Amino acid sequence: MSLQDIVLGLLAGVNTDELKFKEFFLKVAAEYEGDLTDRKAEVKQMVIDAITAANEEDSDEEEEEESEDEAPKKKGGGYNKEMKLSPPFAEFLGVPTCSRPQIVKMMWVYIKDKGLQDPKDKRKILLDEAMQAVFKRKTFTMFSMNKFISEHLMQDGEVNDGGGVKKENPDDKRQIICDAKFKAVMGGNETVTMFSMNKHITPHLLGPAGVKKEE
Repeated sequence: MSLQDIVLGLLAGVNTDELKFKEFFLKVAAEYEGDLTDRKAEVKQMVIDAITAANEEDSDEEEEEESEDEAPKKKGGGYNKEMKLSPPFAEFLGVPTCSRPQIVKMMWVYIKDKGLQDPKDKRKILLDEAMQAVFKRKTFTMFSMNKFISEHLMQDGEVNDGGGVKKENPDDKRQIICDAKFKAVMGGNETVTMFSMNKHITPHLLGPAGVKKEE
């Protein structure tokens, strides 16, 4: 069996949105009869090409399905569960809720349309201004993208302004239950309200950019 056949065969059995290349490469090496020490880049490119091709096919199939008159489908659970998006991410994608697979497809359509893959390394995504405003970074890879997407997703009972998920008090939607990280920023308080949160944020602000805060 050729190296490409092994790569494609193994890809068919994994969720490419959560693919970790190091682990995947070890599986390929175990299946292949030969030394792959100097062929890691070649395997990586095969993975990139396969994932890119699959995303393009999924987008085409999705467009065809949307054009047909079909009965409404029930929303899935688990990995296909509809998630709420943080306000900046929702504005970027144009939808308030979406499943992870659909989000990844929409992201790839945007990336391909804008030509944001680094021509020298297709694994690397060069974020444009719109994406930088959401993810607060200039680049990520096709393998790490899902991690940064997750930071903007939330389930019922959670709130996310783009700076991380916080829990809402189900009995009082105005109250935010702080996790460990948020508690450290909110002056050690177990809870804050949507009205008092700004008071705790203010001490962390240094003022206008370039102006050093006085001690």
